[in-house]
Amino acid sequence: MRDRQRVQNSVRSQKVCAPRNQSRHKSAGIDVSLAEITGNQAQELLRQKEALRAAERKYRQIIENAGEGIFQSTPEGCYLMANPALARMHGFSSPGELIRSRRDISREIYVEPARRDEFKRLLEQHGVVRDFEHETFRKDGSRIWISVNARAVRDEAGKIQYYEGTAQDITKRKRAEEAARTYSRRLIEAQEAERRRISRELHDQVGQILTAVKMNLHALQQKCAAAEIVASIEDNMKVIDEAVDQVRDLSVDLRPHLLDDFGLVVALRWYLSLQTKRCGVLAELTPESLSEDDRFPSELETACFRIVQEAVTNVVRHAKASRVSVVIERSGPQLTIWISDDGAGFDMTVLRNGSATLGLRGMEERAQALGGSLTIESAPHLGTEICARFPIPYRQGRTLAEALAASSASN
Repeated sequence: MRDRQRVQNSVRSQKVCAPRNQSRHKSAGIDVSLAEITGNQAQELLRQKEALRAAERKYRQIIENAGEGIFQSTPEGCYLMANPALARMHGFSSPGELIRSRRDISREIYVEPARRDEFKRLLEQHGVVRDFEHETFRKDGSRIWISVNARAVRDEAGKIQYYEGTAQDITKRKRAEEAARTYSRRLIEAQEAERRRISRELHDQVGQILTAVKMNLHALQQKCAAAEIVASIEDNMKVIDEAVDQVRDLSVDLRPHLLDDFGLVVALRWYLSLQTKRCGVLAELTPESLSEDDRFPSELETACFRIVQEAVTNVVRHAKASRVSVVIERSGPQLTIWISDDGAGFDMTVLRNGSATLGLRGMEERAQALGGSLTIESAPHLGTEICARFPIPYRQGRTLAEALAASSASN
């Protein structure tokens, strides 16, 4: 009995102790699992940090080795970051030197500070700018042209914190464009000089010869008594009158003397009045903020007059219009001309497909030769509007010394 009791007590002891041992084993297992999880997370964090460092190194290498200038700048005009390409572009040995030396981008970098204001206005309005071109100073005072693509970076409230973007040196392209404009301008000047010479010869020589012939015929008519001969002389005098009129019109079309003597407004008013009489199309001139005494450089006045002349000729020949309006306006350093009609209009795809007439191409070339632009808006049955814009020649941009002096004075 005592042996049986000893065995039962031993079994009870095992039954009581067994759950405690199992619980201890389970707790140890949980600790091991937590340790494994913590170790895995640490390894993952280390891998993420290393990947971030590698990405930063790669990003830094891209910025430092980029061929284009890369920058960040404040709206107030300080550089926050610049890469070596931008520093070289501006003639500095390092980005740090550029950032330290130029604390007012508007006054110390931009040749024309108004372009910086335009840059900021576009970013404020649209958030991005594309192909924004401006002339800039280098460290040694020389100038280059750059093209900028940038965006505005805003905070959660929508306030602009800084600008970031890229800059590309386009000086070679601008010089090539200027050379092409110079060539075109000289070609147009040569054409106008030849027109002027022929116009004067027609007016002074051919016109005088015809007038002398008419005077001789008139003298002969006074001496002749034969009715048939007198009638023949009168017929010849009428033919000579027609020839004189045609020579005068041809001389004026080649080069109107009013343009040289009295300027653009007077010449345009005379020309439009003449077209109204000739063609029956009401042509009106509205000189906004201009008077007949306002004069511009000869090449600018000539370009404006020729563009109006070509546009009105096209209206008379093709548009079937009843009215033509010419508005000329000076706004700051820009002269703008609008020529509109109420005629048949045309499909703009004709221009987009490169099928423009020689007259339209000639107008565009005249505008571009003087650094201007020409736009055409038209649609079938809705008429046509041509707008030509020209920069009015003004004093060349500031020197670097003037820019730095202005910046120092403002500070």
